[in-house]
Amino acid sequence: MRLARIYAEALFSQVQDAGVVLDAFAASCQDPSLRHTLVAGCLASRHKALIVGQAARAAGFPDGITRFLELLARKGRLSLIGDVAQAYRQLALEKAGILVAQVRSAGALSDASLEQIKNKVDVTVYFTVGAPEESILALKSSIENLPEVASVSY
Repeated sequence: MRLARIYAEALFSQVQDAGVVLDAFAASCQDPSLRHTLVAGCLASRHKALIVGQAARAAGFPDGITRFLELLARKGRLSLIGDVAQAYRQLALEKAGILVAQVRSAGALSDASLEQIKNKVDVTVYFTVGAPEESILALKSSIENLPEVASVSY
């Protein structure tokens, strides 16, 4: 998964809206015959890159994503595409400041228990020393206006 994260970071630095396209490509790679052709060693990497590039262009993929997919093919890393797509989605959420939490329970939770968990979420935000006060106050104000936020202190 670490390698997938590295590829996702590289792609994210070049293309900010690649998530949907990566997911679509990853899903198409689940087709057994296509997966065998692209992932197995029956074709040289340069041929795989040509096939992937032509398919991506035909599907209307943006150039940055097409070049990225060709790179994965040349490096023999097409088998990572699902993990790269997942790492890319996670990175996009992180960059947007969104934290996704998953709660697991050994038994079914009542509605009251779920509500208690939702009400106990606490977020702390840190600012750099040089952050302008007006920017901090503007952020505080925009967070206070969110309907799901009970209180904000600064």
